[in-house]
Amino acid sequence: DLEADDSLSRAVQGQAREAIADADAVALVVDARAGLRAGDAEVGRILRRADVPVVVVANKVDSANEEPLVADFYALGLGEPMGVAASQGRGVGDLLDRLAELARDAATELPDEGAERVALAVIGRPNVGKSSLVNAFLGTERVIVSAQAGTTRDAIDTPLTFDGRGLTL
Repeated sequence: DLEADDSLSRAVQGQAREAIADADAVALVVDARAGLRAGDAEVGRILRRADVPVVVVANKVDSANEEPLVADFYALGLGEPMGVAASQGRGVGDLLDRLAELARDAATELPDEGAERVALAVIGRPNVGKSSLVNAFLGTERVIVSAQAGTTRDAIDTPLTFDGRGLTL
C-alpha cells in the first residue's frame, strides 16, 4: 500500500522497489476477484517507468466464468493480463511458458555471457496469492500460505529451472 506510512509498510515498499530494480522480469500479482484497487494505478506507473518486462497475473480466477474479471487489469497499461488460480494450478503452466519466454529474451541481453539465472520479482498487495503462485511454480509448499495478510514479509530468493532456463524467483 503506497499510501501507508508506518515503518513496516515503508520497508516492504523499499523491498518491492529494489526487487523491481534488480529483476530481469516482474510478475505483478493482483486479486481478480477484488478488481483494481486503490494504489494499483500508481504501481502501474512505477512498473511502466521501469526498464523491465512485466506480466500482470490476475490470481483467483478459479473458473472460466471468472475470466471476464481479468479485463479490468488492462487499465494498468502493462499489456495483456493473465488469469490464473494458483491454489488450483489453473493457468500456471501457461504463465510459466510466458515467463520462460521473457527469461529467454532477458538472457540474450545479459552483459555477462556466463550468467545462468534470470531474476523474476513476484510482487503484489497482501493476500493476492504471491506465495501460492510461487508454490505452484515450484510444485511444493516452499512459502507459507495463510489467509492472514502479511505472512511472508521478507524477500525469499528461490531457484527454479523451467524449460531449460534457470530462474530466481
